[in-house]
Amino acid sequence: MDTIGDVSQQRVDAAHAWHKALSDEVIAHAENPYGAQALILALLFDENITIEKKQYEIINKAIGGLHSKNVKQVKQDVAKLART
Repeated sequence: MDTIGDVSQQRVDAAHAWHKALSDEVIAHAENPYGAQALILALLFDENITIEKKQYEIINKAIGGLHSKNVKQVKQDVAKLART
């Protein structure tokens, strides 16, 4: 907690390296409102398949099937990052 907000060259370099590691797909999602929404939702999904199904049901009801499908795609794009 004591270092929150402190900026060092090491942290700036780490942020640049992290950004460069992002795929073009993830960056494209982050740069538009619907994609950013989908990206945030995708990051919040549980790893438990039963809970994940319930989360998709809720999202489908709340924002519709088209956006729910977009969240699934973004979730797959984000999952690829974890494997690399």
